[in-house]
Amino acid sequence: MSFVGIILLFTVLWGEGLKTGDTVQLLIGRDTLKVEVVADSASRRRGLMDRFELAPNGGMLFVFPKEGILSFWMKRTFIPLSIAFLDSSGVIVGIDQMEPLSLESHISPRPSKFALEVPLGWFEERGINAGDSVVLIKDTLKEKN
Repeated sequence: MSFVGIILLFTVLWGEGLKTGDTVQLLIGRDTLKVEVVADSASRRRGLMDRFELAPNGGMLFVFPKEGILSFWMKRTFIPLSIAFLDSSGVIVGIDQMEPLSLESHISPRPSKFALEVPLGWFEERGINAGDSVVLIKDTLKEKN
């Protein structure tokens, strides 16, 4: 298999096998995040609701079954957040800022398979923008027992 073939295979499989309760590390540019994975419907609906803190380099990765236009709100979410929408190959297609307890919808600008919530301003402080790639560090996957 050629180098290009290997890259394409990796791109197609980004995020495959992730399940609710996994903890993974993501690399964006030179920065890493340790994130909780939510991949089932009930966990995605609950998200970060009713939590009052989030580690400075922590977050939550929402995994959906297929790409589509995603919509998020901050009902019962007390932590100010930034959200990045990612396509199926891990490329950021949009970033938005979300205020606590707001019912305003934050909608992905293009079809997305993943959403990544982090502390408010995390992306901006690091110069991370739409078009940047997120690398999933597979070796950090911790499976539930």
